[in-house]
Amino acid sequence: MKRTIPVEEWPRSRTVLQFRLRDVPARTSRWWLVVHGGEVDLCDVDPGYDVTAEVVTGLRELVRVRRGTGPGRSCCAPGC
Repeated sequence: MKRTIPVEEWPRSRTVLQFRLRDVPARTSRWWLVVHGGEVDLCDVDPGYDVTAEVVTGLRELVRVRRGTGPGRSCCAPGC
């Protein structure tokens, strides 16, 4: 996932997305995507930065969106 993040389109400030997966064991249910200065890190331990946005979903739904077979843009619309 981190190899395909279009960092040139992201804000220049640090952006942290926290993913909380509902349907996996608690010890593996949280992941953080950190984008800063053109670099992308995927962390399985809290990196300690303020979270910009949180995504709460199931693993299957996340994979479907990532592959382009899920709801796509509609799930990311403001107010959802």
